[in-house]
Amino acid sequence: MTQNMTAQNMLDITNSWKGQKVLLLGDIIADEYLYGGIHRISREAPVFIVEYDHNDYFPGGAGNTALQIKELGGEPIPVGIIGNDEEGNLIIDYFNKHNITTDFIIKTKMPTIKKTRIIAGSAHSVRQQILRIDKGNKNLTDPDVQHKLLSTLHMLLKESDSLAISDYGYGFDDAHFVQKVLDEARKLDKITIADSRFQLLDYKGVYAATPNEPEVEAALRMVVNENKSKLETAGFTILSLLNCKILLITRGKKGMALFEPDKDMQLIDIFGTDQIVDVSGAGDTVLGTFALALSANASSYIAARLANYAGGIVVMKRGTSQASLAELTAAIHKDNKEWEHLSK
Repeated sequence: MTQNMTAQNMLDITNSWKGQKVLLLGDIIADEYLYGGIHRISREAPVFIVEYDHNDYFPGGAGNTALQIKELGGEPIPVGIIGNDEEGNLIIDYFNKHNITTDFIIKTKMPTIKKTRIIAGSAHSVRQQILRIDKGNKNLTDPDVQHKLLSTLHMLLKESDSLAISDYGYGFDDAHFVQKVLDEARKLDKITIADSRFQLLDYKGVYAATPNEPEVEAALRMVVNENKSKLETAGFTILSLLNCKILLITRGKKGMALFEPDKDMQLIDIFGTDQIVDVSGAGDTVLGTFALALSANASSYIAARLANYAGGIVVMKRGTSQASLAELTAAIHKDNKEWEHLSK
């Protein structure tokens, strides 16, 4: 396939995925960004004193994936747990403002999972993240909650084009529950795409998975680094253990590696510069874009290329952010023109 054909195929997919319904099950997180200035060091301890300026809240985790799907023209249907608290209400309000349904988000007595990132700097320097504080416990272990989620999925899967799972480790460590979710999707012949922080090997039978390289290394208890042979071994080992059709390993500034049964490993270079600004939420963007593309019947390679573009766009932005459809389209055109120039 030539670069021109690949570019046109990608544009065809972005034109056809509008309105594709992606059912999204996962850890819905409140991402708080607290901004301040640093003017001195404390006399009490060798630490910065951050003078508070303001803070912002954004949906993170599965919430960020939902926003990414919406930003690209898809129709996300988030299913998950939040607390009956201020953070939970802020997430609901944010989704409502972006026309994302909140009908299937369950409120419980457990607090909303929150990640607070403190962003600070001096008057003469760029503000950067100096500390992150995580709050919240596993909230999917209650049998009643699991039953509600499974019932909701059973109802919604029939009308959805695919199921994406965003597992940040706040309750999906119940392998039995994970398999029940995958079984529900298989019964209705729906493709399932999973991104799991800590429990990758529990997703046996998933259609596709999008782990990052450290997650693969942790699952196999090995180190890949720059070794292409080890990367290849790791990828095909995970592919076999999960018995999945597609494995897309994200590798930060090293790009991506795509694995499929009976095919050679395909390496995809990072889009744009490797001088990454902020990786926060990049995995959410990859999951959302990849799921949306597969929902629109894209080939695994085309879906991976689109996810690679979207990921390359968001890592150049600070904080929890998304790639817009206009940015994605521009990236496809820009990359194709650069390839044409180099090939002359």
